[in-house]
Amino acid sequence: MSTLITLVGQQPAAVAVTARTLLEMDTNHPLERVILLYTKDTKTEAQRLESYLQNLASNLAVEPLFIALDTTTADQNSLAWNIIRQKINGGGLSEPIYYDTSPGLNYQVALISHHLKDEPRIKPLYADFNYLHSLEDGQKWELVDIGLKTLLDLHGLTTQPPVNDSDKEVNNLKIILTPPPPLALLKAVERKGRLHGLVRLWRDSTAVKESENHRLKQECRRVAALLESPHHIMQLRPILTVLSNDTLMLKRAATYGIKGVETADTWEQNLNQPPGQLLPGPEDSELPADKLKESYRCKGDWQDGTGLIVALGADPSATLLALYSHAPQRAIILVDWETPWVKVMAHRLFLIRDYVKCQSMIFWPTNMQGRIEDPEAFGNLLQDGSWELNISPGTKAQSWNLARLPNVRLWSLYNQSQSIQPLVPGPGLCPRNFGFPEIAIQAACVGGRLVSEGISLVEISTKKNFLSNLINVVAKQVKRNPRKRFWPPCWQAGEQIQVDDSNYITCVDVFPSAEKIQFQACNNGNKLEGTVTSFGDFGHWLEEAVAGAFLAAGGKKISDLTVGIRWAWLHPMPQNYFRSEIDIVLQWQGQYIAISCKSTSPPDLDWEAVRNEIVAEARSQLGRFTLPVLIRPGINHNEAIEWAIASIKFEPLEINLSLLNQPNMLKNLVMQALDRRQATL
Repeated sequence: MSTLITLVGQQPAAVAVTARTLLEMDTNHPLERVILLYTKDTKTEAQRLESYLQNLASNLAVEPLFIALDTTTADQNSLAWNIIRQKINGGGLSEPIYYDTSPGLNYQVALISHHLKDEPRIKPLYADFNYLHSLEDGQKWELVDIGLKTLLDLHGLTTQPPVNDSDKEVNNLKIILTPPPPLALLKAVERKGRLHGLVRLWRDSTAVKESENHRLKQECRRVAALLESPHHIMQLRPILTVLSNDTLMLKRAATYGIKGVETADTWEQNLNQPPGQLLPGPEDSELPADKLKESYRCKGDWQDGTGLIVALGADPSATLLALYSHAPQRAIILVDWETPWVKVMAHRLFLIRDYVKCQSMIFWPTNMQGRIEDPEAFGNLLQDGSWELNISPGTKAQSWNLARLPNVRLWSLYNQSQSIQPLVPGPGLCPRNFGFPEIAIQAACVGGRLVSEGISLVEISTKKNFLSNLINVVAKQVKRNPRKRFWPPCWQAGEQIQVDDSNYITCVDVFPSAEKIQFQACNNGNKLEGTVTSFGDFGHWLEEAVAGAFLAAGGKKISDLTVGIRWAWLHPMPQNYFRSEIDIVLQWQGQYIAISCKSTSPPDLDWEAVRNEIVAEARSQLGRFTLPVLIRPGINHNEAIEWAIASIKFEPLEINLSLLNQPNMLKNLVMQALDRRQATL
């Protein structure tokens, strides 16, 4: 007989598949009891799991136990590791006593591992994509399926048509989302506790090429936006694949980490392939193997005598955040050497190492189970100096194994307090504020090579008065006519936007070769002249004015800002203009804000597609910590504040152009949105 102890996270299927695998595969030690450790945030998931497990096997004992989420202020009796120790020492638990490292938060897993490292009766498990691994002896069992209906029920999702217990694969399934529209899947199937969905993005050869290009691009962004916003789909985190007859569409999907196939049969045949096997795009390559285990000099600031060990995942945002927050003299970056996507992220970090806050950097190979290659040589590295380990990035199995390294202090990222915090109290250990990479560093590591870092904060600051005049006139015009185009189709000398005799914008001249437009902006009779970077026939002339409005609202809260950042992989137009939906990026108290500016509101504009654009681009190019913001017309001014507040719940934050001349209101909206992100990440 055996016992399974597990945290309950926001993905209850991870617990369900481990329990069912042990029931069916570990015939030498039949599973007798499951202990579910849940927090105040996962009580509902625990209740669903308890019901499922009791129905799964009538003789299976299921025991839900509450644990504290905040381990720094909680009563000792509500701490997960103390509860586990009490249960073990109290007797009555069948051995082996398995602990599943996969569910829950990294810091909880690391603390349980650290505090119970002297308890030999605990046998840690880790579920990867295909197998349930014993981390002690290398034994593994192939994960079993739990069924599509079970998976959806555990996450509280409904579908059209309803899914039955007997359904193995469902065609043309729609998963109901809040907010709508639903997620439409050509095919849906559950494998090993994960939903695999096939999304059809098929080019219509009879449609106009330009409009069809746009439709496919928007649909691909919607898929990416859903994957980057798991709260919309109840934390299900499906494995989605794009089915397309368009080569460019398959490449675009790859840049978001989404696999593409040309036939449904190919999808069926590769359901067991782990994610992250494809490269993001033609501009990327993996870190060469000869760069491993070598120390490379960096040029950033650092703290003398300190070392940091940190894993690297598919999104390097957390790793960068840890590097900049710890600012170590030496850094060891653990790279999952079995996943090509992660090796690409490692290469990006290697290429920008000169700017990272440490004196030297070493890339060391590991795997998802946390087994470090050449452990003796790795241990020798740790003999010299003082080392901190930030366990937030990486897999739970990595956190479990790393937390047992000798003479290493455990730290974690805490978004709620915007700080790194020691997990185990000690002399001189106290939280330290986050340190954030500059925008160009974050963008190049997360999104890939840049061809332009854009217009800087210094340049925007030097013409803030002129930009203030521009945005004031724009806001007044939009307030008066919220749904009309308010600027000429093509700027030429003499063209004008006029609110009244004291409020207008006049084009003085256009300089196409320099991508510059010179304006005179008159706000309440105060006339100022200046230039912005833009082509005459695009709406980009507004971007610098919007950046100026945010600068006026944020003031010293804004430490970095750029307008018109360009990534190499984005599709260039004939004029060598690299298209992106991200027009402005700024750091507001260190946090990244990505802004897309829409200056028109035609009746047939699909705003849901526009929202997907900015969410997908912001998260894929700047990381999961980024707040997406949409600046737009088309909302009545009297409803604009209420509209913006409502949008905070689902993102992007939508701000009507008519509000941009109200700096205090703009600041309050941004602060509310950032506060909510900190609380929900």
